[in-house]
Amino acid sequence: MSRSDVLVTANLDDFPLEPCRELGIDVQDPDTFLQHQFGLAPKEFLCSLQFLAAERRPPMDSVKGILQTLKRVAPGFVAQASAFQEHERDVAAASETGV
Repeated sequence: MSRSDVLVTANLDDFPLEPCRELGIDVQDPDTFLQHQFGLAPKEFLCSLQFLAAERRPPMDSVKGILQTLKRVAPGFVAQASAFQEHERDVAAASETGV
């Protein structure tokens, strides 16, 4: 028997929330799940995407390619990750120029 706290599915209609909650299972769509995981450790999450990209072929051979591929099923996550990447680039640029 396995133990799961979260069921991730794009097919939410087949997993009614109340019966799942009674079993102690949270049902989430992929976008919600990825946003939550990213929020826990954004730098580490992006690092994991870089490792994943190194093992992949186009179009998923870069973080940008992975995010582009996920845009259809996880647009909120992609926006969140992209905004974080942009912020990190701005911080790095500011530290290089001494601003």
